[in-house]
Amino acid sequence: RLRSHLMEKVSEFVDSLNHQFCDTNGTRLHYIDEQPKGGVKPRATIILCHGFPDFWFGWRYQIPVLRDAGFRVIAPDFRGYGQSQSPTDAASYRWKNICHDISGLMDHAKVQKAIFLGHDWGGWFVWRMCLWFPERVLAVGAIVTSYLPPSKYYLSSAKVAEKLPMMKYQQYFDEGGDEAVRELESNVELAIAAILRMPADRPGIGSFWMRDGTLFGKKNQSMKLPKSASMSQAEYDLYVDTFKKSGFAGCINYYRTRLMNFEDEKVFLSSQEKSMILHPALIITASKDVILSPQLSIGMEKVIPNLTRHNVDAGHWAHVEKKDQVNQMLLDWLQKVVSSSKL
Repeated sequence: RLRSHLMEKVSEFVDSLNHQFCDTNGTRLHYIDEQPKGGVKPRATIILCHGFPDFWFGWRYQIPVLRDAGFRVIAPDFRGYGQSQSPTDAASYRWKNICHDISGLMDHAKVQKAIFLGHDWGGWFVWRMCLWFPERVLAVGAIVTSYLPPSKYYLSSAKVAEKLPMMKYQQYFDEGGDEAVRELESNVELAIAAILRMPADRPGIGSFWMRDGTLFGKKNQSMKLPKSASMSQAEYDLYVDTFKKSGFAGCINYYRTRLMNFEDEKVFLSSQEKSMILHPALIITASKDVILSPQLSIGMEKVIPNLTRHNVDAGHWAHVEKKDQVNQMLLDWLQKVVSSSKL
């Protein structure tokens, strides 16, 4: 009976939000669009950008808090995720094109400028919005994702995995994408339980991750892994159902665009100023994130002079694991941004 009640609660939350669709840049995007209660004029618009493997629901602990603090909150499913379309052409997932998706969504929603907040891949895209569409960014913040400026040197996914072994999965997604999709889709329950995991969950992901050239190990393909203790059964079921419908082919395409992105971003290499971010900015690192570790953020102040920096004692999904602490950091920073900006 309790489980049934919790499932109803998640379902009620999902249904209570304003779901919208827009056709932009050759694809159809689904997004949440919440306005402050009582017809109050929004203090600003915040666009929340999710990562892998996620969809708008990854921001479930931030959307109501930010809305109730007086902001209009837009949380899209990126192409390849959730209820948005999943084009098959890998080139359409390159970073520049994703930024065009976001800009087109802003046009559709009649938003001239927004505050961008991202996590994981979404963090990468909010930094890239500052390069491709700086005039549309009021301020920018990322949870766990450091800003790495455009590079003069191309690094293949194999080279990256050589230097940073924890990135081996990206090489697998890039070079063996079809096989990776099959593995993920053959046991979606395992994929969600394994990847949406917190440091305290046991067994830890490190005990079976990328051990024999596959994500979960060939002998574990049919493993029944307990979900993260941080997630209710209803939340877990929603993730599983969502990814069973959308599949993983679109998500994996994001990892197959490395060379295209390198070529696209050569336009920013003519001067250091072109890859600097001058907007008010925020980075919240997570000390237990073994993939996007705080070490990757060292030196960001050199290219983002107006950077506020925080750290939480959490893993990769910091905005879920330490939601109250992260939300307070976001609200404090947003208060400074809004009070110092000419909106």
